[in-house]
Amino acid sequence: MKKVILLLCIIFLLFGCRKKYIDPAPSVTVGSPYENQSFNAFDTVRISALISDNMLVKSVKVSLFKYDNNKQVLHSLNFTPNQSEYKLNALYHLNDLYLESGTYYFRITASDGNSSSSEYINISIGEASKIRTGAFIISTSGSNVNIDYMDNQNVISAFKSIVSDYGASSENLYGQFIHVMGKNTGNLLALNVADASEQWHVPFGASFPNLFFEEMHYANRSLYVGFTQGVVRAYNKYGNIEYAFASPQGYKPGNILHTTNHLITEQKQIIGQGIQIAAYYNASSALRQQLTLQGNIVAMFEINSNEVLVFANEGTNGKIWVYNIEHNQLYSQKTLIGENIKCAAATGNENYLVGIANDIRSYNLPSNTLLPYINSINPNLIRFDELSNNVYVVSSNVLRIYNYNSMALLHTYNHPVIIRNFHLMYNKE
Repeated sequence: MKKVILLLCIIFLLFGCRKKYIDPAPSVTVGSPYENQSFNAFDTVRISALISDNMLVKSVKVSLFKYDNNKQVLHSLNFTPNQSEYKLNALYHLNDLYLESGTYYFRITASDGNSSSSEYINISIGEASKIRTGAFIISTSGSNVNIDYMDNQNVISAFKSIVSDYGASSENLYGQFIHVMGKNTGNLLALNVADASEQWHVPFGASFPNLFFEEMHYANRSLYVGFTQGVVRAYNKYGNIEYAFASPQGYKPGNILHTTNHLITEQKQIIGQGIQIAAYYNASSALRQQLTLQGNIVAMFEINSNEVLVFANEGTNGKIWVYNIEHNQLYSQKTLIGENIKCAAATGNENYLVGIANDIRSYNLPSNTLLPYINSINPNLIRFDELSNNVYVVSSNVLRIYNYNSMALLHTYNHPVIIRNFHLMYNKE
């Protein structure tokens, strides 16, 4: 009996204490890129690594992440070597115009089917530069809307002619479109800036879902379009509706401004002369509040997430207001007695150019000062190019280009007919 017990103890010691086999994870040794190597958007990164396993390396995955939030950007590269030793040699293209400058890291993960291991390599990426790619002149003749392209040397060429009346137009930097829409007879079009081809359209009409257009505004990678029947719709670059903002009962949208947290719209009474300013939540498209105005809005600009600068006309007087969203109040900044505001443009650092009949003035918000800028000109619209520091002023059929700082006249172009709109185009937002 003692011999049996002794034999059982020996068997237990031999087999009970035997360690369970653990399959080791593949080994990953990175050759390139090297730690903290610098690249720019649209560069190609060579990824090389030696990967080995005691069995077979079944899969390898290369992914790129933003360092500060660990979110993956771009695509992953996937390989199935099925080798015990695998030399990874691949090209990773940083083909994203909107890659931000900063620190990123590659994660190279190898698996043998049972276990996996990863190596991490930090790199630095510089974002693609924003450049101006030209400009577009919108005009009408007869029953056509004509679009002309102006290159960076101010050479004009025909771009597209459309059978339509004119309602509004806008650039779309994210989609790289020029949008035009009719007022009573024309569709809303998205035209590719590279070849003038139509990418998508929204038909006009008097009944749902085809409605008459009022106004458009491009911001935050969306095109906001106001309809006569009392709604603003936000379209993405594919022409799909992302949000719809319903007007208060009996009103239709006028001027539109997208801000950090809100969509701010001018609302015009369909029957009557009433004007309101309305604020909607961007996240839900729900109407937050509205406020009755005594004048028509000309232009609006975001000051911060809670304030909007409003240029308007109240009778024969021009008005400059600050609209406080939290308090739903207008605070008067300036009144231009006997002078109507025709147009306005933001030039940075809370400075603005304000177009009056026969005059352009410079307005500084912090000091609340309105000073002469360019005299003896009757502006219909003003555009500011922050890259060249130039100001573009349209007066009837004449386009003039000025240096912003010196106010020196740089170029004059006489269009055959009245210019309805002018859009500066860039390669990115």
